[in-house]
Amino acid sequence: MIPDTLIVPTEYVPSAIDIKRALLSYNKILLVTPTDRDVIPSRTFGIAMGLPPVMTWDMGPVQPMGKTARYDNDFDELASTLKDAIDQGVVEIISTYKEISPGSILFGTVGIEDYPLNPQAVFWIYRSMASDQALLDAVLHDRYLSSLTNKEDVLALALQGCGEGKINDIQELPLTDKYHEDAELRQAISRISYARLGSVVKYIGYCHEKNIVPVLPSEGYQKITNLLLQNSSSIIRQNVEPSDSFWVRLNRIQNVIHEDFVDTDALESLSIKEILKLRSKVWGKTFTAKEKLFESLREIALNTRNDDDFMNEATQQVKSYRAEAEELESEWKKVRLKLICEIGVVSTAAAPKFVGEITQIGNGMGSAELILVAGGVWFLQQVKEIGAQTIELQEREAKFRRGAGFGFTKSYPSLFRKQ
Repeated sequence: MIPDTLIVPTEYVPSAIDIKRALLSYNKILLVTPTDRDVIPSRTFGIAMGLPPVMTWDMGPVQPMGKTARYDNDFDELASTLKDAIDQGVVEIISTYKEISPGSILFGTVGIEDYPLNPQAVFWIYRSMASDQALLDAVLHDRYLSSLTNKEDVLALALQGCGEGKINDIQELPLTDKYHEDAELRQAISRISYARLGSVVKYIGYCHEKNIVPVLPSEGYQKITNLLLQNSSSIIRQNVEPSDSFWVRLNRIQNVIHEDFVDTDALESLSIKEILKLRSKVWGKTFTAKEKLFESLREIALNTRNDDDFMNEATQQVKSYRAEAEELESEWKKVRLKLICEIGVVSTAAAPKFVGEITQIGNGMGSAELILVAGGVWFLQQVKEIGAQTIELQEREAKFRRGAGFGFTKSYPSLFRKQ
């Protein structure tokens, strides 16, 4: 089954090329409404602080993400462009929670049934990550942010939230260690980083619980997930006993990389209607085969103890998939599709040499909790005694099947889930 996807919001509206790429990769595309900008619903801030969900008040935004001045208009224009896809149910505009009026006081059980995540887990994972200078810096890598030369434009994107301040004996979030020459700009850049990290945590968790794939359109988001993947591998290597072959075997999946490339110029020239026509029976068969490939590779990784045996069996699975994929490559000549699936690290250097820019529509593997918990909280706090936690995470991971992007589908009992 081809998974659905959600395009993780940034300060600017997703580009048409992001949407077209997603339409060629996933079953259904979810776009987040412009009003859904906070890391957790503001009415759940008390719950995040550990208060029982019997009374809470809206203290205002927790850690909101700013948006460009034309964001709402640009989003409406994008929705108009996507009308055919929306009418067919291929694109849907959603919100992760219902809004209430600022300053409202709620009595009785706080209604957060519409929000599928555990706000306490989301908030404190976000706080942990936003306390690290390397992550604060990495998440800012973005072509749009780099293009801003007017200080006022930067300040307009930086929104204050109650989640960044001091909480009991826990200090307020640190400022970025850059831009010391301008205190106002330094604080603004820091708040943009906070909001971006909050967005990564929130939407990875949301996609994990909804069994869908997060698509990260910003270079900063991608850089963060790469860092977290490296961190999770490091913390597991340092703290898991060599005899715990579950993790050793599972991590071998990271050696299998799947990347799809198309000619960006050709993709941009096609209308949404033309893109939808590319979603043919052959497309469905090929991308379903890709999902089955990921599932079979995981089973091979867990059921073979010898690395050579894994490599041999995985290579055969990859060859079989590549043979099926040739039919789609032939059908998609107009966008010059090239499917690359190899054992070992593959990069854009291995991509076909197009005249114009190339667009990657690829997948890797991993799990949400392994990345956010092991790669974020455990690594950053330098946890040394994680034996019990890795056992618990292993039990959850045992139910994990397929990675979403870098892998967050197939929901299992989760710390993201409301208790």
